[in-house]
Amino acid sequence: MLNKLIWGIWKGYSIKLNIIGVGYKVFLEKDKLIFKIGFSHNKTYDIPKDIKIKISSQKALVIIIFGSNLQKITQVAAEIKALKPVEPYKGKGIRYFNENIKIKEGKKTNV
Repeated sequence: MLNKLIWGIWKGYSIKLNIIGVGYKVFLEKDKLIFKIGFSHNKTYDIPKDIKIKISSQKALVIIIFGSNLQKITQVAAEIKALKPVEPYKGKGIRYFNENIKIKEGKKTNV
């Protein structure tokens, strides 16, 4: 336990989240994250004071959460992920960077 506290102060912790979906976007404004994730209105998330967030865009949007307190970082990541959970048929939504989602097969029609 003490080792984790020292590591957090010395190097810090980080968690990556992927946002996957056509037209899904995220913006960083001062101390807020603004999400455009398929709802009729934008979702906002207030960033705690001791957490830093960086957004990088490649093929998928990546949110990187930095901080020295591992418990607080995982809590922030879980709250952001809860804004748009991954749906099991197309895989759209917010997920952890290396999270594997089992995609379900859709309905089959008898023709």
